[in-house]
Amino acid sequence: ERLAFEELLLLQVSLLQERNRAQRSGGEGVSIVDTSTCDELRGVLDFSLTRGQESALEEILQDMSGTTPMLRLLQGDVGCG
Repeated sequence: ERLAFEELLLLQVSLLQERNRAQRSGGEGVSIVDTSTCDELRGVLDFSLTRGQESALEEILQDMSGTTPMLRLLQGDVGCG
């Protein structure tokens, strides 16, 4: 168990270091300021977004409005309801 913990700890530290390096590098991020297409698409949906979906969308658009790389994983599934 200790060896597995140490391996996971080293992996996590390595990932955090890489994330910090990517954020500091200030590479050429894409800045999207005009959200009119997104607003138009949301307007034609047959349903309303949940609070969680609205929050996730706003956070993503906030991230995309800057020039630093966005380090985000968005995962979802399709429900049957």
